[in-house]
Order: sequence, then C-alpha cells, then structure tokens
Amino acid sequence: MFSGGLDSASVLYGLSRLVAASRIVVVAVHLEDDLGASSAAVATRLAGLIDQRIQIVVATVDKAKPLEWFRVAPRIDAAPAHNDALI
Repeated sequence: MFSGGLDSASVLYGLSRLVAASRIVVVAVHLEDDLGASSAAVATRLAGLIDQRIQIVVATVDKAKPLEWFRVAPRIDAAPAHNDALI
C-alpha cells in the first residue's frame, strides 16, 4: 500500500533499490483532501519520480460506507470502505 506520504515513499524508494524486478506494483486508495486534491494523483506522480518501473493500482472506495470519526485517537477501523478497497 502506497499513500504517497513520507513513510511509504521512503519504503518504496528503498524497495526499488533492492529489487531487480522489471516492475513494482503498489496499491493506493483514492482519497481527497479538503481542497479536493487526489491523494492517488500525488502518489502516482511521486512513484514516477522514485522509479519508472513502479505501477500504481488505484483502489476505489465504496462511498456508501460512511467514515467514522473518533475524538480520542485515530483508529484503523474508522474507514471500513477504504480497508475493503485494499483487500
């Protein structure tokens, strides 16, 4: 899974330097920020800068499943549709 954030970009960069495969396939989930920018578009652009062998598969989310917000702390199960899209 590749979000395009600092952590996943660092791991993807390291992986691309370690493997001799002809291509690397990663999965990103399409999310939009507050301004409507696509995280998948950012991840795709960044992956191309890291290594041209990287292929992005963008998982689509079932928008019928609502996001749940928790005041206390982030939870992995707060976005069930996103988790389902990655499976």
